[in-house]
Amino acid sequence: MATAMYLNSNPQLGLWVMNQRASLGKYKNKEPLPLGETTTRERFNKLKEIGFDWGTTRGTQVDWEHRFFKDKHGHCNVPQYYEAQPQLGVWAMHQRARLGKYKKKEPLPLGETTTREQINKLDSIEFIWNVLDANWEKMCNNLVA
Repeated sequence: MATAMYLNSNPQLGLWVMNQRASLGKYKNKEPLPLGETTTRERFNKLKEIGFDWGTTRGTQVDWEHRFFKDKHGHCNVPQYYEAQPQLGVWAMHQRARLGKYKKKEPLPLGETTTREQINKLDSIEFIWNVLDANWEKMCNNLVA
């Protein structure tokens, strides 16, 4: 049950799958859930019964897609809503969020990890961690040019 498969064929379902994974982490860590969202043991048990995949296995494929994006566009500032490959934009958004949690030593949803090795790997391909700062630098450089 790879999220990317659903993001391509059914974006609404793909986002729901990602939210279930995030909700499990919040539920287990006793963190507050977004307004209107309820998470119960029964819901998690139901998902477990149908074989719900609580982790992701897309790392290698996304690495390749990200490198292709850089080759095509000349940068690694993947937009959150990248129409050509929606799953890549969502993945990039999650990497940025995970780095923030990693730096603050906050817990991640169940099945997700962020390691210094993963951060270094993304740094090596010049992944843009802070989109606002990158855009500011770009505009400032354009002003000087």
